[in-house]
Order: sequence, then structure tokens, then C-alpha cells
Amino acid sequence: MNFFLKKLFIFFILLLIPGLVLLALYFCNDPFRVLKHYDTYYADNSIPPNRDYVSTEIFLKQRTKYRYNSFVFGSSRTIALNADVFGRYVGEDAVPFKFDASGEGLYGIYTKLKFLDSEEESIKNVLILLCRDAMSTTENFSNHLVIKHPETSEEGWLEFHWSFLKSYFNIKFLMGYYYFKLTGRENKLTNGIIQLNKISLDYKTNQIKVDVLDAMLKDDSLKYYSDRSGIFYNRLGESYEKENFIKYKELVMLCAIREILERNKSNYKIVLTPLYDEIKYSPSDKSILLRLFGNRLYDFTGENFITEAESNWYETDHFKRYVGDSIMSIIY
Repeated sequence: MNFFLKKLFIFFILLLIPGLVLLALYFCNDPFRVLKHYDTYYADNSIPPNRDYVSTEIFLKQRTKYRYNSFVFGSSRTIALNADVFGRYVGEDAVPFKFDASGEGLYGIYTKLKFLDSEEESIKNVLILLCRDAMSTTENFSNHLVIKHPETSEEGWLEFHWSFLKSYFNIKFLMGYYYFKLTGRENKLTNGIIQLNKISLDYKTNQIKVDVLDAMLKDDSLKYYSDRSGIFYNRLGESYEKENFIKYKELVMLCAIREILERNKSNYKIVLTPLYDEIKYSPSDKSILLRLFGNRLYDFTGENFITEAESNWYETDHFKRYVGDSIMSIIY
């Protein structure tokens, strides 16, 4: 090997070393908590975990112990649907589990139900929260925060872990994550990377509580809303969605969801999620949902006692727990 080639070889080795060190640190630190099994996924963790992965891991770990038979499916908005309250409504023998995920749409709900059915798990009671702004989600995500657990999606572990590895090697993530690891402080580098909001989790039911928001509201609710006055925009009253979201793929998944629930003789209810924007499903979509689910469908979209009051909302995406209690008292 001549002198030039030796120099070139050494140069490439030197280029590789930082990447190999960062890769080793990834496996050592497991920042997204997807490489090992954990007893806790939120305590002492500064990186927001993939909620779908957490929900599925907790279920897989504890299903034999608790023998779950009652499930709540939906997006992060299901935080307001307390699992224990749900359990009390559906029966004394209910063992509830919140099988939710961030940004959950039809794909996630269908694949989870399909997984439970294929594993011959009891699906005695089911409550589904269908969000209008996620109705067209009929395929898996690629983003690391919302990609589905391979056990339920039946897609490969390689693609799953590649999603996290790509996010890890993003220069913005590396700078924010390791700045925080080295200093323990937040600054502009950590914005969107580090999340220190205190979240507690009931590891039996998988029920999340956003303690920091509840504490702020309890301490000074007037200040909480005045600080967020720019978030709660003025609405123009009730209107209808102009787009029809239920097309062929959506209809196939909705029919498959109904087939699984009916075949398992599930006591199920479908809630159309209240949204702050007060927009109702398009008449076409609503008609399809009614034909599929009939009197098991409950529509809380549009202008109503939930959506009209700002005090019912943490912000414009998530309604409060007492609202969730009201919804369950109405439908049950």
C-alpha cells in the first residue's frame, strides 16, 4: 500500500470513529427506551417515548398476570377517559387496559384489535375514540415517535429500529440530547428534544396522568388560561368537514374492526372525539359510520357543552378528565 493510500485509509478510519462512538453510546444509553425492557418508561426519562411501543410492551408483559378483557383504543385524547371509571361502567368482572397511542388512527386501532383477536385475548368490552383528524391514517408511520410496535403492526423490527436510529443521528437531536446529558440543563438546543413534564402512569391499566398540568390548574387556573390566551383561538361556530375521509381503505378497516368486535360478541361503543375546532364529520362520513355502527356510535363533534367552554380543555387538542367522565356517563 503506497503512502497516499495509507493516508486515505487513516482519514476514513478517523471519520468513522466519531460515528462508531455515537453508535456505541446509542446502545449504551438507549435514549428512546426501545432496546431493552423497562419497569418504567416515564420516570427519570427526559426523552418522550413512543407511546404505541410503551402501551404494547406493558400489555405484553402483564397480560398473563392480569388477564385484561376491557380495552380503550384511541389517540392521546384518551388520557381523559379514566381506565378505572371505564371499568366500573362495563362490569364488575372488567379488567381494563388503555391501549392508546399518540396520533392513533384507524390503522393502529385495527392492528391492535387484530392482534388481540389472533392471540385469542378476551375482548369483552371496548371503547374506541375516533378522531376526525386521524381518520385517514391507514398505514404505519415512519416517524420514531409514532411508528407502531412490530408485534401489532406485523411489520419488521429492522424498519422499526431504523426509524429510531435515523432520529438519533439527526444533528439537532445529538446536540440537544448530549448537551442535556452533560449539563443537566435546558436551553435552545434542547427545545423539542427534552421533555421534563412530569407524567405518571398506572402500570396496571396503562393510564397516563399529566401531573404538571393538573398541578398548574389547581394552583392558579386563571393564570393557566391567561398564559395560553393565544392558543384558544376564536371559532366561527359549528361547521362540517369539507373532505370525505372515508374512502376505500378506510372503509375496509372500519368493516374489519366491526367484524372483529361482532365476532367476539364485544360490548363496544364508538365515540367521535370532541375537538375544539367544532367541526363535525362530513355528512357522507357520518352516514357511513352510522350504517356500520348504528346506536353504538356517539357523536360529540361540533358545537356542544364540551367544545364551547375553554375551561374544558388543557389546550385545543386535549379535553380534561372530568369531560371524559361526562362522556362515559352519557354513553353508558
